[in-house]
Parts: sequence; C-alpha cells; structure tokens
Amino acid sequence: MREVVLHVLLALAILALGGAALRIVARVSPGGLERAIAALVVGVALAIAEALALGLVGLGASPVALSLAAAATWAATRSLPAPQTPVGAELERWWQARGPAARIATAAAAGAFGIWVAWLLRYPSIGFDGTVYHYPDIAGWIANGKPGSQLFLSYDIPYGNYPLTDEVAQTWAAAIARSWVPISLWNPLMLTVLAGASWQTLRNLAVPARVAGLATAALVSTPLILRQLNEPQTDLPALGWLACTAALATAAARRPALLVPALVAAGLAIGTKATVAPEAVLALAYGGYLARDRLRPLSGWLALGLAGAFVVGGIWYVRNIAQHGSPLWPFVAAPWGDDSPRFLGLIDQTFVDRPLDTLEDRLGDYSSLLGGGWIALAGGLAVLLVGLLAPLRDARMRGALRLAGGAAVVGTLIWSASWGTGLQTSPELTTPAGWPISTIRYLLPTVALAILAVALAARLPGRLGQAAVGLLALILGWSVVADLQLGSPYTPSLLVFAAGALAGLALLGAARFAPRLPRPPAWACAVAIGALLAPVGNGYVERTVDVVGSTAPAAGVVKWFVDQPGFEDDDWKIAIGARGVLGTLAGDHFTHELELVPADGPCRELRELATRTPLMVSGPGWWVGLIGVNSFNAPRCMRDVRPAYVWFDLKVYDER
Repeated sequence: MREVVLHVLLALAILALGGAALRIVARVSPGGLERAIAALVVGVALAIAEALALGLVGLGASPVALSLAAAATWAATRSLPAPQTPVGAELERWWQARGPAARIATAAAAGAFGIWVAWLLRYPSIGFDGTVYHYPDIAGWIANGKPGSQLFLSYDIPYGNYPLTDEVAQTWAAAIARSWVPISLWNPLMLTVLAGASWQTLRNLAVPARVAGLATAALVSTPLILRQLNEPQTDLPALGWLACTAALATAAARRPALLVPALVAAGLAIGTKATVAPEAVLALAYGGYLARDRLRPLSGWLALGLAGAFVVGGIWYVRNIAQHGSPLWPFVAAPWGDDSPRFLGLIDQTFVDRPLDTLEDRLGDYSSLLGGGWIALAGGLAVLLVGLLAPLRDARMRGALRLAGGAAVVGTLIWSASWGTGLQTSPELTTPAGWPISTIRYLLPTVALAILAVALAARLPGRLGQAAVGLLALILGWSVVADLQLGSPYTPSLLVFAAGALAGLALLGAARFAPRLPRPPAWACAVAIGALLAPVGNGYVERTVDVVGSTAPAAGVVKWFVDQPGFEDDDWKIAIGARGVLGTLAGDHFTHELELVPADGPCRELRELATRTPLMVSGPGWWVGLIGVNSFNAPRCMRDVRPAYVWFDLKVYDER
C-alpha cells in the first residue's frame, strides 16, 4: 500500500508542477508543441530548484517536503491566467485533424513504443556507468536528503565534480516514489522530447514537414541513442534539452519571449553534460539574432532566465572553479588550479593525436555505435562546401548552409581534439581502446547539427535538394540496420514491436466504436497511472540481475544481497571497499545506505565494521586500470577473515 501511495504522490506532484509550468508559459506561447516544450523545461527546472533548495536543510529527498513544494508552486501560480486552450482539448483537436492513414500510423507507433517501454520495465539493465556513479548519486542523496551534494563514490574519480543536473532531476522523482520506476522511464521520456523538439526546430527553420520527419527519424534512430534507453547515460537527456533550446530559440523571430525558457533549457542541457555547450550557445546566439530588435523590453525576463539556467545547470561549473580552479575539472585542469586526478591524467590521447591507431581493427565498433551518424558528419561537410561553392541565388540560404555545415565541421574537429577520444598509450590502463570507443557518444550533438544542416539543404531546388533528401534516407537506413542488430538488453524482438503495434491498432478500433465518455479530470488520470506503476517497482533490482547482455557489473553479488532476508524492507547500511559502488544495492525502495569505506582506514575499524553491517570487498585487481589505479586497504585488511559469499574477485563479509 505504501508503494501505491508514493507513486500516486509522484504522479500528483508531476501534475502540480506541470500545471504551474503551463500557466507560467501561457503568455509566452499560447499553444502548440512550443508551449509543451517550454512547459516541460520550466516544470523540470522547478523540480530541480526545489530539490536543491530543500537539500540545503536536508529535506531534498523527503516525499512529503517535495510534494508540498510542488503543491505550493501550483497554488502560487493560480493567480496567473489559465491557458486559453487546455492541453486535452488541444490534443483532441490535433487528433481530429488527422486523416485515417495518419491515425493508423500514430496508433501503431504509439503501441510499439509503449510495449518497448513496458519491456524496459520488465528487463531493466542499468548498465556500467549507471551502476557505478549515476545511480549511486541518486541513492546517496535519497539517504542524506541533500541532492547535488558531493558524495565519495570512488578512490580515483571525483564523480561529485561532474555536472549533476540529470541526476538531481531523477532524484526528485525517485525520492518521492521511493522507486526505480521513474528512473527507468526518464530516458524514454527524453527520447520523445528529443523527437518533438527536433521536429519543431526543423519546422521553425522552414524545413518541409516530410523532410523534417525524415531528419527527426534519422536522428532518434542513431544506435547510441537507442542503447541509452535501457542502459541510461546522460548523453540522451543532454541532447533532448539541447533540442528544446534550439526549438525555442529558433521560434524567437515570432515570439522573442521564448528566449527566456530557451535559456533555462540551455542550463538544463549544459548542466547535464558539457559536450552540448557549443551547440547550445550557437542556438541561443541564433535566437538572439532573430529577435535582436526586440530584446531590450525583455531584458529583465532574460536576466531571470539566465538566473534559472545558472541554478539548474551552471552551479556545478562555478563550484568546480571555487574548489579546483577549472569549470571542467577533473577532466581539464587550469594552470592555476588543481591537477587532474592521477587516473584521469593517464588518459591523454586524442583522436587527432593517433587517428590511424585509434581506428585500426575497430571500424566495426564505430560503425555499429553511430550508424548513419557517420554519413551525417560527411553530409555536414558537403553542406558547407555547397554553401561556399555552389552558385546559389538566395543569399540567406547560402548563409544558413555555411553556418550549419560549418558548425558541424567545427564540432567534429572539437570532438577529435577532445579528452579521451584517441587510443591511449599508458601501460596502466587495461582497456586502452575502451576510452575512444566510449567517447563516440560525445559526437551526438554534432551528429544532430549535421543532420540539421542536411535537412536545410533539402530546401534547395533541383538535384541538390533531392540529394539531401536521399542522404537523410541513407542515414536513417544505416541506423535502422544497426538498430536491428542491437538485441538484448537494448531492444526487444521484432515480434514484441509487432504485438505493440497491433495492440495500438486494436485500441484505435475499439475507440472508434466505443461510446463517447466524458473526459476524466487530470488528477484522476494521475492517480490511475501512479497506482498502475506502483507494483512495477517491486522486484526491480532482482530483475536487473537476469538481463541478458547487460553491462551492469557484479550480478552475482547483487543477487546474493537480494536473496538475504530483510533486503527488500530493512534499512541496514552496506559498506563497500572496492573501486566502485554498486547503485542497485540500495534496493527496490532505496532503503539501504551505501558507504564507500576510506581507502587508507585502519584495519581494526574495517573488521569491526563488518560485525555491524555487510561489507563488500574487491580484490586489488578488480577494475584496476578500467576506472582506477590507486591502492586501498580493504583487501589486505580482510584477507584473514572468512567471507560469507565469494563471487570471482568480490567477497562479502557479514558477521552480524
């Protein structure tokens, strides 16, 4: 029953912030997809700001405090004018305007995506990065009540100095529901946000609807994006917020006030991952140029938007400057600040340094991960050459092609000269090729920009425009072929997708003959959704153990803990003496506090700790050279103590 109450509470809190955000943006954008994007940006920003503010007094993970803050925000905005067109009425009007073919396609696509999301909840994977630091952050903040605080999660890598906006946003939802369900739903949500905002951006740039749809499909089908639905990383959310920034900024010619939420969206994007910063700045600059003659009356509101961007995204970089002298520390150290941690300092080769060695015997990996994105990057260069060399009569079009194509080329060059993109040479790294392959995902913002450039070129008359459309189709085709080879844990079988599509069509048919019923109130829908999702949270951690192909480590240890009496309900602490913290050990409802023991703590204290709480210890070689090289005392201190469980190089001590 408690799980149902908390999930319903989350659904109502989302509804409250959503209603408040809609009233806030109603005067900026009265309707349409732009209003939805602006409201989403404002709503998520409010959630993050409230979690951070409550965290100052240790209440940033309290379901009651967070829900009351959402309710207070909703109440405070009741004095603002309500949107002239309710969201439900707008969706109904949009649906009624669609023809039979469009309705069938929409129903089939919605059904296929819906069953995919259900499959993700049934077979959650988490992944390596999620296990080691994304979700330990969330679990740690739920335990200490201070989202955004710096946690000790590694002996080598200061994860607390990463941009943390995405983790704080997920903490807001997970803390209210005390469940992994909203975490699993987050990246699928951000995929839909990426698709909608990308479409809106292209339409704002006068790209024809069919071309905009083709370009959007080419982007969202990139294998690296779809892989992050079940093994979430921050690249997809960052790209989604970047697309929101672009969608709002490119509408500034019609509605200059949209630059205010565009600034907040940029803060969400950069606060999630620094790799989107160049593109976010470019989008804002373009929006400012479009509205250049009407910015002065908005100066106060723009300052407010900039302040919001700082709160939700800029604060991490300012903290790094204050603590270590560089906004991008620990990856980039300033001459006057602290050096990068020793382990990260070993990663010093870029793609430009060693292009041939980096690609040797790894072209297949690069191809399967980025799919048609490689064609898109080449297309960006081609668009630049067309803008420079083709005899185009339209000067504005020529300038647009030069800007978009040139930005894509510059973005590719920035990536190739960036940290970790080359084959590493340090003998202390056990997987020197793993770093450049992992950093392919940093190219995603540039791929998006390159696809935009090709879509703009599709506006050209004659063969040049037709060639651009063909290039978009080729990008999409290559990515779809690569997607079909993903399999578990990323995508279900085609039969599952087909079943979802048929279910969507069946619902469409049933709705056609069903009697027309009154539209239920929004709060009733929220209660129903929360109640339906609540049971999914039970057994979540156990389900992660059995996922085929998951990169989440230490499945045997997680399974052992899950099988211990009281793991689901009791709140005992789990101590860890290893190179990484396993986030899933927090349990289905985040009842277990995870503590990384000091690297050089006295052996006497460590042995005594094992008598009070379970202690997981790794051998000195576990993950050495992969996410760390520093030594730590736990293996030596516990070598003469009999473990309760052994799984490869991991041992669990439990003498309670």
